[in-house]
Amino acid sequence: GYDPGCMRWYPGGEYLLIGGSNKEIGLYTKEGIYLTKVVDMGAWAWCVDVFLSQNYVIAGSHDGSIKVTQLNFNTVHGLYKDRYAYRENMTDVIIQNLLQDQKVKIKCRDWVKKVAIYKYRLAVQLPDKIIVYELYSDDVSDMH
Repeated sequence: GYDPGCMRWYPGGEYLLIGGSNKEIGLYTKEGIYLTKVVDMGAWAWCVDVFLSQNYVIAGSHDGSIKVTQLNFNTVHGLYKDRYAYRENMTDVIIQNLLQDQKVKIKCRDWVKKVAIYKYRLAVQLPDKIIVYELYSDDVSDMH
């Protein structure tokens, strides 16, 4: 653990930037799940803010330095025939049957880095593991 010194909601309320004695600014979900390090400060982080029009994160530290970095939220998705899988809110995966307009949400509770879908399997890459899900049903149109 560490002592938080600053915190800022990312506009939209889905993410939280937190920094402090860990000498970094981290990106967290609104549920408090750590996603990734945004800025390495080198000293205690005392303040953080967001310049939304360019997705810049500005942070100040105990030693007087100010660092600016740009966040890029890349699209993570995969497609196989009528099945489309995509990341939502950085920690969830939505699988959609494009023909029937059915959707299923998988809550991974960790940062989803990549997804791949092939036939009746879905692979989800998390920071420390890969999870493979399989459709378990005789009905190929079933999305439960």
